[in-house]
Amino acid sequence: MKNLLLIFILIGTSIFCYAKIEKYYIRNIEISKEEYLALDSMLLRAKEIWTDWDTVKYIVEPNIYSRIDSVSIPGRVSVVRKSEREIAEIDSILNSNRTESAKLKVGDRIPDFTFYDYMFQERMPWSYSDLLEGNVILLNFWATWCGPCVEELKPEHLPSLADEFKDFDNFVFLPVSVNYSNQELIDFFQSSRGKELGWIEYITAWDKNGEFASALSKGGIPLTILIDKDGIIRLNEAGTFLSDEQKARLRNKIKELLR
Repeated sequence: MKNLLLIFILIGTSIFCYAKIEKYYIRNIEISKEEYLALDSMLLRAKEIWTDWDTVKYIVEPNIYSRIDSVSIPGRVSVVRKSEREIAEIDSILNSNRTESAKLKVGDRIPDFTFYDYMFQERMPWSYSDLLEGNVILLNFWATWCGPCVEELKPEHLPSLADEFKDFDNFVFLPVSVNYSNQELIDFFQSSRGKELGWIEYITAWDKNGEFASALSKGGIPLTILIDKDGIIRLNEAGTFLSDEQKARLRNKIKELLR
């Protein structure tokens, strides 16, 4: 009887263990279930579920703005930071897709697009043809939950670069949020993190659910688009412009278009 009971316990334990063995990966880097669930499924290019005898593996191929050490959102998700080696490996995977992810290529004409004023919902949306046509335009798509985006919009990065061209009447720098709701933006700019970016609160446009960003690129955010005076795309890159080399390259492209 004891032997029979022991057999049942072993079988039950095996079934329980089998059901509980789950592993989560970004490519070949194992992450926690919490980190996996923090990745917005809309931002993933591919998801694979692979099962062997005792393990279910969930493997994702991330878009460029699904970096897993982005932001911890109180009450929603806490993301555990990876080691520097792991972050470097993840970045090398993601950054290989900076330009290849573009749907509209350099040389294509920008389609007319519509943005909203997130602060004043009663206002009518405005379009490129209404207000921006004829200018050199630097669009930077970002979101409050995207750590690299928030970093890129700190004063020492894109703001300082855009400030170099403030005396040009035909240059427009426009941060564009792809947040799902305007309330997310309102809450962000009232937070301590958001106050660091207070300078963009009154110039940020809202691309509801990232609809226009998705039409431009499948690479996600941060997404930077540079448009010339004739409405032709001159740069379409997913990924941050944080290094001196990257910022110098962007600065030179803007200078060329303003001549």
